[in-house]
This record gives sequence, structure tokens and C-alpha cells, in this order.
Amino acid sequence: MTETTSQIEEPETTYYSGILYHGAKEPFNFDPKYDYNTATTDGSWTLGPGLYSLHTEEEAKKYSHVRQGHYDYSTHKKPPTHVYSVYANDCKFLDFRNEEGGNTFTPPNIIKKWKSYFEKRFNQEKEEKPDLGPEIAHVEGKNGIGRRIINRAYIDRDKKEKYLKYLEEIEDKSNIHLRKMLGTQPIINSPSGFNGNNYGVQWGNWFADFVVKDLGYDGIIYIEGTEYEKGDASTFIIYNLDSIKVSEKPIQ
Repeated sequence: MTETTSQIEEPETTYYSGILYHGAKEPFNFDPKYDYNTATTDGSWTLGPGLYSLHTEEEAKKYSHVRQGHYDYSTHKKPPTHVYSVYANDCKFLDFRNEEGGNTFTPPNIIKKWKSYFEKRFNQEKEEKPDLGPEIAHVEGKNGIGRRIINRAYIDRDKKEKYLKYLEEIEDKSNIHLRKMLGTQPIINSPSGFNGNNYGVQWGNWFADFVVKDLGYDGIIYIEGTEYEKGDASTFIIYNLDSIKVSEKPIQ
């Protein structure tokens, strides 16, 4: 999926009531108290963890098939389909779509708010666990043969430090797409040393909380692209799971 271009516009507020469709990798039991902090994703979290839903059942089927990873393009033999109805009742979305069929840029005021929120959560994290130990630990193995273990917590914190500096670099700019703001696409020549490359997954939970608690939205609407054929590329990412109901079983 590639980032789309747009004119400088403000994202709009869109209220949506009706049915959306979610294509899943495998059957699941929906729970509005689902803890994304302990979850593994069956796809990309380019805009933070949430229920990624689509306008049409057909597009959701494509998503379900591709996420299972064994769609046969030569024979068009499809795996089982796991598509759920999502019932939205006047959900409030921050709508980034523009009239040209792309996405509008992220307003600097939202970037500034997000930077402030991220910094607050990051400082809390550092206060709770100030000492992460060395970047690389040396562990004695069998027969006196040692081995080196990379301290992932140390690496993750270093990425967050660089990302915070990156947010300081872009907070006054008016040509930053949302995925570029979140660092879920490559960042080139940043003085901070931050290079994106999908690091945003590490703070995606924070971004979802930010949209709901600080901005006051149930989710966002963004042009994410379709899976392998042309179709409606509008993706409704729902972060506030209390605002929806999901069918107990996949659509047959």
C-alpha cells in the first residue's frame, strides 16, 4: 500500500450509522474489552490497533483471504472466509479522506497534541522502569560457552527516544500524512536518526487511546488501499470498541 497525495485540507468529522464488514484471518469471539497490549496482529497495524472495517462484504472477503496467506492467484482457489458484520451506531470518526480520492495531511495542531500525549506516556514508562540494563547482555551457556542476547526493551526505548525527537522536527509542518506521523512508513534523512519502517506498532496502542480519550473520536477513516483488486479503499478503523456490536459468527 502506498501513501496517497492530497491538497492541504482539514480532516472532517463524520458520523456513521449502519453496517460495516471486518475480514479476519481466523474466527474469533468479539469482546469490547479486548486487550490489544497482549495481542498479535494478523495484518498491519499501520494506523494503530483497532477493528479495521470496510464498506462492503466483498472487500472484507478479500482482506480475510489475503490475511490467511494462502490465496492461490493462479487458480483463484480461495481459503475459507471469515467476515463479520460490524454494527455502528452514530460512531464519530475523524475522516481523512479528501475529494480527490486520497488522504488529507495531518494538521499541525494534531501532531502537536500527539507529541504531547506520546511524551507523557513515554515519561510514565521510563519512571515505572528507569533501568533497563545494558543493550547487550552476556549469558554463560553450557560448557562455559557464552552467548550474547540483545535487550529488546533497551532497543525499543531507543526507538521511542528517536521518535520523540522526530515528532519535534515535524510538529510545525503541514505536509505530513498520518502514517508518516506515526512512523509506519520509511522516513528519509531525519536528523533524529528515526527512519520509520513500521516502528509505530510499538506505540500504536497509545495512538488509539489518544484518538479516543484526547481527540474524542471513536476511530478514523483513512484510504488504506485494497488487497489485490480495485474496490472501495475507505477503511474505518474503530478504536473505541464499546461503540460497536459485532456478529457472533462469520457471515456465511
